[in-house]
Amino acid sequence: GGGEARLGGGGGGGGGGNGNTNKKQLAKVSKLRHLEGVGVEGVCVFEEAAESEGGYVVTVGNSALLEEDDLVYPALQAFLARYPGEAHLYVLVDGNPELALSLTDRLRPEAGAMLQVLSDELKIETTLLTGDSLGVAKAVQARLGSDLLPTVLARMKPLDKLHWIQTRQLQPPPSRAATSA
Repeated sequence: GGGEARLGGGGGGGGGGNGNTNKKQLAKVSKLRHLEGVGVEGVCVFEEAAESEGGYVVTVGNSALLEEDDLVYPALQAFLARYPGEAHLYVLVDGNPELALSLTDRLRPEAGAMLQVLSDELKIETTLLTGDSLGVAKAVQARLGSDLLPTVLARMKPLDKLHWIQTRQLQPPPSRAATSA
């Protein structure tokens, strides 16, 4: 996978005020901060821009960054339809959606075999805990098979995952009846 769609109609993020859009410029990033479960944000100032311009606030993260009005934007709807079951990142410049990116995790070739061993030999039922959307989690489940990955939990923040694991560790293991062929 991996695609992109331009969402915004101009304005932010551009060439630093010199009108030369062919020259590549690097931005200096300051005031970088982590937005838990959402993404990151920083102030970007292009090298040739005057420091007094203050720079652009650039935010990169998941759909929690978007407003309801952004979600019905036709270009975004077309983009989401083209890349279902993939993780989507959004780039906002000064609060305005400018770019959408599609990302796909590749499953390790041995993932299915490992889940099969956990299920058949160790009688362990696996659960996928992910910060990604339910669509992404279900796509992984479909690739591996719901028999090997019966449960997927999506949109979980790191502390939610930790709490889920700690809760399960306090419970006695479920008994699974042995079956014969």
